[in-house]
Order: sequence, then C-alpha cells, then structure tokens
Amino acid sequence: MPTVTVIDLRVSSFDAAAGVVTGISALRIAPEAEALAVPFDWQLPVAQSSAMDEMHHRQQIAAFQPVWPDLCAYLAGGPVVAHGAAWTRTVLRKATLAVGVEWVPPMFLCTRRMARAFYPDRQSYDLDRLVAELDLTPQPPISGVSRCLAVAELYRRCLRRMHGAGLTDIAELDAFLARPGGFLDRGAGRS
Repeated sequence: MPTVTVIDLRVSSFDAAAGVVTGISALRIAPEAEALAVPFDWQLPVAQSSAMDEMHHRQQIAAFQPVWPDLCAYLAGGPVVAHGAAWTRTVLRKATLAVGVEWVPPMFLCTRRMARAFYPDRQSYDLDRLVAELDLTPQPPISGVSRCLAVAELYRRCLRRMHGAGLTDIAELDAFLARPGGFLDRGAGRS
C-alpha cells in the first residue's frame, strides 16, 4: 500500500457548505511505519465567533489563503485518508473556491467507510467512539495531530483486515466492496 497523508479539519460549522476552515492537521504515514514527515498543523490566527458575519468570514479566508500552497504540497504524492472523506473533500473544495485557487483533489480514502466494512458490528462509526471501543491511541478527547494519529491507526488496522481477507491493493479492495457504501472515495458521484 502507498504512503498516505492523513488529514483532519476543524471548521466553523459541521455543514460543509456553510463552514469555514479554522484549522488543519495532516500527517504523512506509511502503512506500517511511524510518521514520515513533520506534521502539518495550522490554526486560524483570528478569534472565532459563533456569529459568522461577512467581515469575520473575509478574515478567515484571508488567513487561509497563504496556507493553501503549503497544504497542497503536503498532500501531494499519494492518497489522502480522512474519517469522513467526502465531507473533508467538500470542505477543502469550498475553501479553494473561496480563496480563488484551482485544486484537483487527490484520491481520498475514508476510514469511516473502511471501519463499516471491517468492523460491521459497531453501534457508531464516530471517530471518538471507535477510538474508545477499538482501544486506538491516543484516547479521547482528541484533536488536531492526535486525531490524525488515531485515524492513521484505524487505517492500519483496516489494512491488516483487508490483507487478512486476501486483498492486496486498493483497486482489489474497491472491487471487493463495490456496493453502496464502499469506502474508496474518488468524488465521482460517491460520497
């Protein structure tokens, strides 16, 4: 399996269409190794407000714009793993439109969908619950880079289960899980 970059976003709203990115953490990993690069960790430098007025929205966009090239460089070179990949991709696409840059999203892998496939007996696939139930590290509450570490561990565990099912690459796995809810997220009509 390829080296991947795990990403976690913090936004002003859970609504991908309305939220503004207020923080980004990312960590490049190999499937069975420790982190391969210094983590990418950015937090919005202006005070957050529960009421999103137009001036505040412009401040957030202005703060995010200079970070975008560094984030794109960090994400380049392989798939991106997120817990809720469709939502993450949508938020990033919206952010790129807001700052006026063009972005071709990389392939996204969704650990929420992977967990549904390989841990079908769970009551919830919320990351904090999976961390507690599967004894992933670090334990809740988690945020930022520690959340990326938890997603990376979940991804690795799902890969081991994938290999245990006799699957050796992402294309085989996608074919194996080719049903509604398959976890490979290419952004072409699948969420």
